[in-house]
Amino acid sequence: MSSNILRDGPYILGNTIRYITDQGEIKDFPMDRNRPWTVHVPNKDQDQFEIHLKSQIIPEPEEFTMPDKLVAISDIEGNFNGLASFMIHNKIVDQEFNWIFNEGHFLINGDLVDRGPYPMAILWLMYKLESQAEDQGGRVHINLGNHDIMNIQGWRDYANPDYQKNVCAVTERLEGDQAFRFLHSNVSEIGKWLRSKNTVIKIGNLLFVHGGLSYQLLPYKLSLQDINKIVRKNIDQDFYFGSSNSELINTVMGRKGPIWYRTLAREHEGRPMDSQKQLESVLQYYDVEKMVIGHTVVPDICTDYHGKLVKIDVLHGQQKYTGETRGILVQDHQIFTIDDVGERKNLF
Repeated sequence: MSSNILRDGPYILGNTIRYITDQGEIKDFPMDRNRPWTVHVPNKDQDQFEIHLKSQIIPEPEEFTMPDKLVAISDIEGNFNGLASFMIHNKIVDQEFNWIFNEGHFLINGDLVDRGPYPMAILWLMYKLESQAEDQGGRVHINLGNHDIMNIQGWRDYANPDYQKNVCAVTERLEGDQAFRFLHSNVSEIGKWLRSKNTVIKIGNLLFVHGGLSYQLLPYKLSLQDINKIVRKNIDQDFYFGSSNSELINTVMGRKGPIWYRTLAREHEGRPMDSQKQLESVLQYYDVEKMVIGHTVVPDICTDYHGKLVKIDVLHGQQKYTGETRGILVQDHQIFTIDDVGERKNLF
């Protein structure tokens, strides 16, 4: 097999568009924003799709009215195969990964990256579909999760080993933490795009956030826009244990914040689960009926707190069409669980 066959990429860094060949060599192309570029997924099916680079990258709003159809999934974590079959089977994209969901909305509730082997393909697919959806009156929403932010900050502890090698190769950095920071910096097209994403979003009467919104944020009287701006401004700094001079920043960016919060789903680090009253105080403040979270794995999509909390982080199937990749469909004022082979159940 010739070494000029492109196997993985693109990685767009500054004015260079970089691919990895089937022989592990780096092949560079000059920047050209006026032509399509092919994304190569090095999976068994050798999936590929075209992207058009955006003329500008701007954050989306924090609040939307509920569309006729909304599909949400969480914690994909580099699992392109599971995501692809889920989106194809539920008619969000066609076999060539083009948007066919019309005016519907599709949301990933954090953690696009880490663990699985194809995080870059997932990021590019969402990048592509975001534009295609808007052209048809639909929307793609991406909430940041802790693994997305960890990659931005240079944490690579959970990244697939082969992907780590690729990142070091294309960024020409031997140290993995430096390589990951560079790949997700503003020098990178994907870095700029990922940094523009929200942390919390309100669609109709549902509040979507990766870890959860804590009652401990309420004294700060933050709007959703405030929260998203604070995360974007401090995204390069690791404040998990709190090291900022600002208690507000420590709260938003740390263990009590929307990216890392656990105690809506289970006891954590000696802290009990939030009470019904504490959750409902958050829902009331943000004028929503339910909160939808990922981050904490559950055996199956489920509700808690008398239906006020929906938990959608499950262990997705690592191959296509396993029936194990699951999300939710919101339609006609109802919430259904759906998978990548056709099962659909009413959640309530």
